[in-house]
Order: sequence, then C-alpha cells, then structure tokens
Amino acid sequence: MSIEQIFNQVVIIFLLMLLGAVIRKLGFLHPQSINDLTNITLYFLSPIVIIKAFEQPFSRSRFYQLLLCNCWCLFDSSFVKLS
Repeated sequence: MSIEQIFNQVVIIFLLMLLGAVIRKLGFLHPQSINDLTNITLYFLSPIVIIKAFEQPFSRSRFYQLLLCNCWCLFDSSFVKLS
C-alpha cells in the first residue's frame, strides 16, 4: 500500500468522524440511536472487517502447513501433564 493510499484512507476516516460529531451536535440522533449504532459497529461490522483482512486465496502449501502445525500441537500437548 502506498503512502498516498494510506493518506486517503486516514482522511476518509477523519471525515467520517467529523460527520458523526456534526450529526451528534445538531441533534439528528438520539442517545439511544447512538448506542444502537455503536453496538452494530462493535458486534457486527468489526468482526466482518477482521475476517476480511485475513481472507486469502486457497493454497495447498499453506493448507499442508496448517495440518502440520495442528498435528504438532496435538502431539506436543499429549506430553503435557495437567496437575
């Protein structure tokens, strides 16, 4: 990602924050509406953004690495004594 793209994304975020502050100051949203929008963002949109950030095309080598890592964790955990 280039510096210009990052700068554009930061500008967009600040403009959205400014828009939210103006809407709140003008009284277009009631406090309960703000709480509802916050909950939607926190519990619905944030997980979608996180999942989308980690989305990658399928790769056989990565799949085999995942299997190897899981097998190693199972093998290694069988030697751990729980007290």
